[in-house]
Formats: sequence, structure tokens, C-alpha cells
Amino acid sequence: MVYLDTNIILSYGIERDPNHEKARALIERNKHLGKFCTSPFTLVELYSIAYRIGCFILPPGIKRSALAPYLLRKLDIEVIPDERKLGKLKGLYLFHIFFEATQISPKVKLKSGDMLHIAYAKILAEKGLVGYFLTMDKEILERKEEIRESISVEVIGE
Repeated sequence: MVYLDTNIILSYGIERDPNHEKARALIERNKHLGKFCTSPFTLVELYSIAYRIGCFILPPGIKRSALAPYLLRKLDIEVIPDERKLGKLKGLYLFHIFFEATQISPKVKLKSGDMLHIAYAKILAEKGLVGYFLTMDKEILERKEEIRESISVEVIGE
């Protein structure tokens, strides 16, 4: 599967987005790699964005509350559910996704939201579900070698 970063989903699904054509081209060039998936964190980001962007950018007929489901349907994206698992960091129990992010952050060195996406991709890659991470995020793209070395997932973008 191909893990889609929030920016790809948003730009692809909203034709008025300034990066729409770039996202569309990336999706078209890479859809042969497998089914698209993402995380519950992406779902939170999409709902958050829906209420922060101007109404003029929403696709015609789509209400803010329906934007996230609309975008996920448009690309037939599977949202892989969180695991009910904890990790232990210096005596403190954390949800597994946060624990994983703390473990790879020294190598990857990204902002916290980006680290969560990378941690989700790592967990899914370890299960044999994800081999690729598609993004337009410049910071993630600049760190693609460190990410590949840390989580064995190829980062694709431009």
C-alpha cells in the first residue's frame, strides 16, 4: 500500500487548491504501487482543515462536515485504525504511535505532526502493509533518505 500524507489528499481533492495539478500528477504516476491508505491522524487533520479554510475553496456542494469523507472516497483511501497498544518510555506509558514517534525522531528530525505520519508508516510497514509514503511536504522530502533508513519505506514526492 501507499501511505498518503494529508497534503496530497487535500490538494488532489480540492481542484481550487494551488497544488492540485501537482498532487494529481503524483497520484497518477504512483497509483500502480498499490492501494492508498492513511491514518486516523490524517482524518483529524482533514476535519481540522475543513473548518479553517475559506468556503470558496470547498468543492461545489460539499459542506465542511463532509469534506474529510468526500476526500477519502475520491481516492478510495483506507484509514487504517490505531492499535490498542502501549509503549513504555522511561517509566511512562504512551500510546504505541507516540512511543514509535519518540523512537525514530532522533534519526528523522521532523516536526511532531510529520513524525506521527512517519511513525504510522513505520508501524504499517512492519506489518507488511505499506512500502511507500507519498507527500509534497518539503521537509519530509528533504529527509527521505533518513526516513528510508529508519523505517524501510520509500518516500515519493516532488
